[in-house]
Amino acid sequence: MTGRLFALAFVLAALSAAPGQAQPAYHNACTAEDLEGVWQLVSIEAAEPGVEAFYKAHPIEYMRFKPNGDYIYVAMDAELPDLAAVNASLDRADRADGVTYKVKVEGVGDLTILRNGRPFQRFTCIISDRRMNWHEARGMPRLNRSHARVRD
Repeated sequence: MTGRLFALAFVLAALSAAPGQAQPAYHNACTAEDLEGVWQLVSIEAAEPGVEAFYKAHPIEYMRFKPNGDYIYVAMDAELPDLAAVNASLDRADRADGVTYKVKVEGVGDLTILRNGRPFQRFTCIISDRRMNWHEARGMPRLNRSHARVRD
């Protein structure tokens, strides 16, 4: 059995390295640098009461991470036409909410959102196939969020 597993691993490695073949998926714990930019929610599954209902009512969510850890998000009913419109909406939300959000990434993809300097939410963050995926932190209700980078 071990011989077959080694042979299978060898064949898969050879195929993934062959010219013209699809490259293996990128899958790594998030770093602060990975987050920088604007992202859009693609899907969410959440055990926490009310979360899925909220996103059914407001299915479009944008979030922006800056190099200094600043974070802002906005949820709405319809997609915006381009990155400039998304950034303008995020800027308006940031001015209007009266709250300061920051993000820290520590350890192996441990993501903490700070609200006015205090821990607010925690997630495990993975970058996989150009998607940013958040899962529940230890002891929290089940959560699976997937985000795609917004590009012009």
